[in-house]
Amino acid sequence: MPSTTQPDVAAAGLARQEHAWLPISSAARALGVSPSTLRAWAEEGRVPHVRTAGGHRRFNADELAEWLAAHARAHAPRPERSPGLTPAPELADLLVSHDERITQIVEQDLGTTDDAVHVARRPGTAVDWVTVVADVLRLGWLGKGLEQARAYGYARGVAGVSAADALAGPLATGRAIDAVLSEESVVVSSEERDRVAGVMRRITVRVADGWADATRDRTLDPVARA
Repeated sequence: MPSTTQPDVAAAGLARQEHAWLPISSAARALGVSPSTLRAWAEEGRVPHVRTAGGHRRFNADELAEWLAAHARAHAPRPERSPGLTPAPELADLLVSHDERITQIVEQDLGTTDDAVHVARRPGTAVDWVTVVADVLRLGWLGKGLEQARAYGYARGVAGVSAADALAGPLATGRAIDAVLSEESVVVSSEERDRVAGVMRRITVRVADGWADATRDRTLDPVARA
């Protein structure tokens, strides 16, 4: 998707919807990449963005979610068919044993927003991400976890929740899991950490996928628009 480099349009958009536009550091964190990587993508015209009158890049959170979902569908292999996903029950048990600590970090990260509750406190209302990741690791199968992730993203999109809010929970959970597995008291290899992070990234992509599909359906459905 080509970039937009119209300062007047960008300035007007930022003035009207300042909360919807992210600086490169926040956008990179949301996508799970470094600012330098996102800057390179923007320069190549791969990621939708605008420039302010001062020349700074700004990224729309909803457009980023749509781009992430489209990019995953177009360029990434289907996660269900990814090779080398063998069961890891010990790693799954380790993750579950630290679920309270992970939840605590997530809630500190998200504060008092609804997404802090959606992460683990209301598993009947939303996906409990720690349990989902643990189930994937225990069974060595991504299918059910990805279905749950897409359903969560789709439900949030249907509800009219912004992409930033829809992705807040899984992204915060991914950061919390990595933080806990990096603690000196937790005995885990770098390969195991990377494996857990990879599962969480795929789940997050599927949340974005579901949100984008729901947003597209809402746009096409005249009843939803009304």
